[in-house]
Amino acid sequence: MLATCLAAVTTAQVSPASVPLGLDEHVTVPENNVMTPAKVQLGERLFFDPLLSADRRVSCATCHDPARAFTGGTRVAVGVWGRRGMRNAPTILNRAYGKSFFWDGRAATLEEQVLGPIQDRTEMGLSLAALTDRLRKSDSYRASFARALRQPPSVAGVARAIASYVRAQRAGDAPFDRYRAGDTDALSETAIRGLRLFRGRADCSACHSGPNFSDEEFHNTGVSCARHAIVIARSTPS
Repeated sequence: MLATCLAAVTTAQVSPASVPLGLDEHVTVPENNVMTPAKVQLGERLFFDPLLSADRRVSCATCHDPARAFTGGTRVAVGVWGRRGMRNAPTILNRAYGKSFFWDGRAATLEEQVLGPIQDRTEMGLSLAALTDRLRKSDSYRASFARALRQPPSVAGVARAIASYVRAQRAGDAPFDRYRAGDTDALSETAIRGLRLFRGRADCSACHSGPNFSDEEFHNTGVSCARHAIVIARSTPS
């Protein structure tokens, strides 16, 4: 099923006509960052370039690996000089439909979010000033920025380009999407029974709704609180 979903992911998806089955055509895009093929291509290049990290070994794709549905496949992300983070890397697939970003929602836009890992000391560890300096020293990047954004390399340009690339990564046309579109053979009988339970008695769809099976809200399920209580109990002297 994952392979089916990922087959629909291309960097050319910048128009409603190319949106995979099951996803909304409307995507909120800032007025100052309209998606274009050149901008998406520049964003793709930046996304895979370790030049954006302090040790020149870590790229955005290091933790968001296309072969792993744009995740890292590890419990926590590992950044420059082997530094370990506190969380794992979430997928970027279909984040064009997101309302907030990072696991805690602290970024309101993708343009804001994509600059965070570059500066974070445990992720890519590079200052924005150093980033701009490196890009402006590259003849190739100067030409790419001029073509895509009609300006020299800049922090704002990096944010717009990478955000555009992320918005282009859409996955759909899964068996569920085809079933919902009318293909009654797309799901097995067992899966159909599970779907009825998901929508009915189990009420999973109360939170897991929309094209991403998420209401894009934050919920306290009690799981983290319970684990925290166990840690406190184990570490408290008797």
